Amino acid sequence: KLTSPNIEIIGWKNEDEVLRLANSYDIFLLTSKWEGLPMSLLEAMYLKKICIASNVIGNNNVITNNFNGFLCDNLSDYIDVIYKLMNEDFPNDLLINARKEIINHYNSTVMARGYAGIYRKSLKNR
Repeated sequence: KLTSPNIEIIGWKNEDEVLRLANSYDIFLLTSKWEGLPMSLLEAMYLKKICIASNVIGNNNVITNNFNGFLCDNLSDYIDVIYKLMNEDFPNDLLINARKEIINHYNSTVMARGYAGIYRKSLKNR
């Protein structure tokens, strides 16, 4: 059903192919109806892609609207953001903020410490 010439359906790709493709695009669009911890979103933010995501739990835990990405509630929001990006200067600060968020809060060391703290607390309360 996606027949527009500016949409490419690529199917399953291995990690190297995904990184090559991701680096060739400017925008990462995530239209999920729900997410846990959206790894693809975190990766896109680290790669300094403009991230446009649905305003659902998981995405809105990572994206602060207009600070490190864009959150959308409906089709009109997606259209407005994409139109804005096409007609305004490239949001460099947004990309820098996104990458800093990943480096400071979602790197493996910080995440491991956070999970270890949760487990320690749980064990103390037993």
